[in-house]
Amino acid sequence: MRRTFGALAMAAAGVLALPEVGSAQQQELLQARISPTVVTPTGKPVLESIDACLRSASLPQVNVVVTSPSGEVVVDQYHLVDTTEPGVVVDAQGNWSVELQLRDADGQPTGEPFPELGVYTVQTDCVTTYQPRARIPYNDVSFEVVETVPPATTAPAPPSTTPTTPEDPAPAPGAPDAPVPDTPAPATPVVREPDFTG
Repeated sequence: MRRTFGALAMAAAGVLALPEVGSAQQQELLQARISPTVVTPTGKPVLESIDACLRSASLPQVNVVVTSPSGEVVVDQYHLVDTTEPGVVVDAQGNWSVELQLRDADGQPTGEPFPELGVYTVQTDCVTTYQPRARIPYNDVSFEVVETVPPATTAPAPPSTTPTTPEDPAPAPGAPDAPVPDTPAPATPVVREPDFTG
């Protein structure tokens, strides 16, 4: 009997043991955006949430991974609620924005430029802080690092809507000049006493 109960207890413990972070098999995909999408090596594109990172009793914890064009991970960092990292905001409602730049282990910007030109991919996860922890992915976004950002182009001016009168056609060579109309003399007012009858 003791052996049977011991075996049952060990089996139950194995069933209840859950991994600390889920494998993100959820069907849900949160949405984020990034702007601007083209920057110089010293630029700071802003990655921000469209869907809030807030699930059940979880406090929002955002994990951002930035990969360079050559495949090197240049940023891999968690951002917590009410963080004091410069350029990072994560509020208790689950809204967040992260200024993408190279940072040290304490989350402070290093001021170093992005190491190479090309397209950087950004992967973001909303990680719940309750147990077992779950990782809910955001959509993948990217930005491009270029040597110089081209100036913004202004749209051409719309065509004028005021009607234009066609110009008089030029006379054919050798044709007599068209007569010039006489200009009437300006009208002169006639002042006289009005006629009264009766």
